[in-house]
Amino acid sequence: MAPAAADAATPAEEPLFTMKPLPPVALPPFRPEGLALDPPPLPRGDRPASAPPPSAAEVEDALVALRRKFDDAVVFGLNVAGEKSALANDLRQARADLDAGAAAAAAPGAAAVADFEAAFDGARAPGTYNLVQVIVVCVLSFLAGAASHKVPALVWDLLDAATDGDRMDTE
Repeated sequence: MAPAAADAATPAEEPLFTMKPLPPVALPPFRPEGLALDPPPLPRGDRPASAPPPSAAEVEDALVALRRKFDDAVVFGLNVAGEKSALANDLRQARADLDAGAAAAAAPGAAAVADFEAAFDGARAPGTYNLVQVIVVCVLSFLAGAASHKVPALVWDLLDAATDGDRMDTE
């Protein structure tokens, strides 16, 4: 309670900013003499009012020219849209490459880890072998070569066992 009593005893500080009302400004009265309130007249075109109406052939030629301009505008719009989508795809690819490069630069051993993981990745070109398959084939070849000097003895033992078994059956 003592701090609250001390706060109440100190005089209130002045605010940093105080708003003061501005004096009223006397404006001149509104005079609409210089204003045109009616809408402007529409332009009449190339033909004077006294000219005869156009023939059907002239109207058809004008419509064909207008249709040609419209078709050109549509083709231009489609080309612009195609270029925009191609540029958007290029931008997306460039951003992905930039993000991948930034991530690789952030982790110093990330490239080596990615290469190591790619060696064990199942997604590879058809007809190629990954690192695990090559290692397994090498180990099996080594074991077969190390035991190859014993193969003739094993074959003769198997043949002798087969002939010994036949002799036992006949006795």
